[in-house]
Formats: sequence, structure tokens, C-alpha cells
Amino acid sequence: MPSVIPPARKHGGAPLAPWRKGVVPTVIAMAAEMGPEELTARAVAQRMGLQDAQIWRALPRGRSDILFLVAGKLQVRQAEAVAHHDGLRRRTARGRVGAHLARMLEFDFQPKVMPWRRACAAQSWYWTREQYSRLWGRVEGPLEPIEKDLGAAVAIVWAVYESTFRDACVMDWTLAETTAEVKERLMTVTLG
Repeated sequence: MPSVIPPARKHGGAPLAPWRKGVVPTVIAMAAEMGPEELTARAVAQRMGLQDAQIWRALPRGRSDILFLVAGKLQVRQAEAVAHHDGLRRRTARGRVGAHLARMLEFDFQPKVMPWRRACAAQSWYWTREQYSRLWGRVEGPLEPIEKDLGAAVAIVWAVYESTFRDACVMDWTLAETTAEVKERLMTVTLG
């Protein structure tokens, strides 16, 4: 687990500073207001009224920790955004999976989300279910509505989605081009 989560206090020792609980919400709120280039550990420290040395105790990896937190929040938001849609009513498993991944791409291509997802993809930050359930208290992921259609191919479909999204960032593809590429790459995957 990342160091940005306050460790549980062992017996004895000094209690954790109360401001540490505000680091994660502050980072998430600032991410909604500014882009990945602007959000730094120093900016978080200034917003919270802390000195740089204090914030480095909570975010020791700086930008990497910030991207990790934002990636987790984006994944939770994406899971909520794609939990229910008409594409899940399609007759075939491949149709449901294709429609669901297209819906995930629509979320990732939103103007306020895309710069963050691009920065997170460059770091390969996408959380496992266990990681973000520990921080956010949820187990569901963006692929949850179609897991029964994927069977053993969950990891493969996730890899196809992420690699296609990274390619879209590098090649500067549009949403339509990326959606078509995901569907084409899924043709080689056996579902169910």
C-alpha cells in the first residue's frame, strides 16, 4: 500500500498529526481544479497551510503519490459512471463487453479527465481491486458489470483496454478511433 495512507499507530509513540487526514481530500479537490502539471506537493502544502517538509512526510514520492491518489479516485468515478447503461442489455457477451468498454472510453476522454488519465497511464497507475477497496472502501471496479461475460479473460481485457488507451495517448487518437481499435483488439480474446 502506498505511503500516503496514514499508518496505523503502534503501541506507544506520538500520535499522527491531525492534518494528515486532510491530504487525500485536498489532493482530490485540487485535481478537479487544475491539471496534472500544476498539481505538485508544494501546491498541496500551500493549500493546506503547511511547510514543504510536512507535506513530504505525507507524500514522500511527490508527483507519483499524487498521481496514485488521483488514479484511484478516477477509477472509482469511472466505475460509478459505467455501472448502468443500455449496452449491458445486448444479446451477446461480445456486444455487452464492447459497449461497456466504449462507455469506459467515453469517461476517460472527458476534457477534465483525459489529462489526468494520460498522466496516470504514463505512470501505469491503475489500481488493483484490493488497493482501492482499502482506501475508498469499495470493491467494485469498472469491469464489474461485465465480469460474468469475461470469465477468465478479465486480466486480458483489462490489459487490452489499458494498452489501447496508452496507444491513444501517444498517437493522439480520437474517441471514435480508440473505440474502434479496442473492438478490433478484442476480436482475438475468447470471452466467457
